[in-house]
Amino acid sequence: MMMHGLTPRTQHQYVRNVQRFAAFLKRPPGTATSEDLRNFQIHQHEAGSSVPTVNGTVSALRSLYTVTLRRQDLARGLVATRRPHPVREVLSVEDAGVEDIAHKLA
Repeated sequence: MMMHGLTPRTQHQYVRNVQRFAAFLKRPPGTATSEDLRNFQIHQHEAGSSVPTVNGTVSALRSLYTVTLRRQDLARGLVATRRPHPVREVLSVEDAGVEDIAHKLA
């Protein structure tokens, strides 16, 4: 991980995320299937994990399966989560008072 330029903190987080996955599996992560990864991601969402937590886990598992275990087939199934953007309120012309301004300018 150091050779890939990961900071000590990132390395620690990766190890911790892989340990969580192994605890979820109750067996070594090298024995996981694509269905196991999918179930773990569903578990994270149902447990209310934050977007950064889910995405950090995805990064850790992608590194594990592509670099360490050379199992790109499993890494392809990992899905990063997007942060939901808040819906902005759009005011009507009346609510915005645009008609009043247009009359004053005319």
